[in-house]
Amino acid sequence: MNKDKVLILGAASFIGRHLLTYVGAQADIDVLGVSRRPVPNVAVRMIQADVTVPQELAALMTQEDPTYIINLSGTANAPTLADSVRVNSEPTRAVCEFLAAHQTKVRRMVVVGSAAEYGRTLVVPTAEDAPLQPVSPYGVGKVVQTAYAHYFARTFGLDVCIARPFNVLGVGMPVHHPI
Repeated sequence: MNKDKVLILGAASFIGRHLLTYVGAQADIDVLGVSRRPVPNVAVRMIQADVTVPQELAALMTQEDPTYIINLSGTANAPTLADSVRVNSEPTRAVCEFLAAHQTKVRRMVVVGSAAEYGRTLVVPTAEDAPLQPVSPYGVGKVVQTAYAHYFARTFGLDVCIARPFNVLGVGMPVHHPI
């Protein structure tokens, strides 16, 4: 029996490194981490690639043929609003366009957004259907990512799940992240 293969995009991110460790420990899942920069000291197979480059994405999807994709790509530290929109949304757009145009065995894509998409909310806890009112370039970039994911789900029937984690803390958290 073939194992499900999980492709983790943005594997060098804080959450990505922890997810690699957790999912990589599951015996019945084949895990592949993908990042634009190297990820040291992980026990799973890693590929350095930029999925916004069509040739790199096509090679990755053709060679690896994943069952599931978890997209953690992006950064909160882009220098401008335009850069934030590009780095936080383009990987989702590129992967969704590829999935819409090709026959693959991908069953679901999980797109990981951010609480920053909601902006400053007055109601706590924040409901999933609360209005998206970002107040930072990062939040705007993640809203665009979410819009791409919803568009491709509605228009092409892609099975996309949006997650927006709040208060992500843990071992190895970068020192520049506020608590």
